[in-house]
Amino acid sequence: MIVQRGFPAPPSYHSARLRAAPAQHIFDVITGGYGVMYSYASRIDPHDRWAIVAYVRALQESQGADLADMPDLRSKLALLLQVLLAEAAGVQRRRTETADCDGAEAGDDQDHA
Repeated sequence: MIVQRGFPAPPSYHSARLRAAPAQHIFDVITGGYGVMYSYASRIDPHDRWAIVAYVRALQESQGADLADMPDLRSKLALLLQVLLAEAAGVQRRRTETADCDGAEAGDDQDHA
């Protein structure tokens, strides 16, 4: 439907480029948009954006998987989820620290005014 309205076709998440892209790239695209895609920052909480990243990675990982690999795949996906959640916590912590520093600097300026 989108292509019929003149927009470019979205890329496949199974392309080599997006399979190799860091998880942060997918998170950033959801957050800030990309090309004609608008930002979902105000619509999707950061924790849910990381859950979407994990889901996309699970779909990528599942392509071409053999049924015999499922126990190993489950443990790999659980590890991936832990890594993504830790990355999300680190990003959130850095943003909070940056906001706190910016707020402190703004407060310092007001004291000297």
